[in-house]
Parts: sequence; C-alpha cells; structure tokens
Amino acid sequence: MFSDPNCPYCHTFWQQARPWVKSGKVQLRHIQVAVIRPESRGQAASLLAAENPQKAFEAFSLSAGKKKLTELKPIPQAIAAQLDHNQALMEKYGFYATPAVIWKNSQGELQSMQGIPKELKTIFR
Repeated sequence: MFSDPNCPYCHTFWQQARPWVKSGKVQLRHIQVAVIRPESRGQAASLLAAENPQKAFEAFSLSAGKKKLTELKPIPQAIAAQLDHNQALMEKYGFYATPAVIWKNSQGELQSMQGIPKELKTIFR
C-alpha cells in the first residue's frame, strides 16, 4: 500500500483493515510517499527515520492523522533515496494518488486499486 502521511483516505483504509490484520489473515506493507502536501516528504522521512518505524507509523495511524508529524529537516541521504525509490515504484505502477494498493488475487494474479475500496473483501480474500 502506497500511503502519504497527509492522506485522510490512507488513515481510513488503515483503520478499516485492522480486523483483518489483527486476525493474522492479512499483512499490509505501507510504502511511504509524498504526493499530497509539500511537508509530506519531511513527515514521511520522520516516520522512516524513527527508532522503530513500525511503532511510529502505528502510533500516527491510531490518531487517524490527527497527531502532527514533525518534518525531518534535513532529510538524510539514505532516507531521501528511499523516498525517491518509493515514488518511482508508485509511478511505475501508474499510480498518482493515495492510497494505492497492490495485491495478489486467489489465482495469484497481481491486482491494484487507487482509493479506498468499497468492499475490503475484494482485496482481503
């Protein structure tokens, strides 16, 4: 899942996916990008630079984006390169908005969707 720290739909998707994730039936990989606001890049960098990025992202997501992230300035070279790579990957798949989700269906075929799915069952089978 490609997500931007300032994407309200990403926060909604994260919340809606919790039952599947907590059950152990689904794993989500959140790929941080910066497409919504100029400060998104520094905020995504602060998540990636956290001592425990997973824990920092979870705490931020639990607040549904209401917790303000401090922009990391300057962004270390390695994190800037990771954000550039994430953006290139997003563009490779033709995505221009978040959330953007890629998954394999029950036949093992790659599927994708931009925006919040109306039915999470479509993805989480």
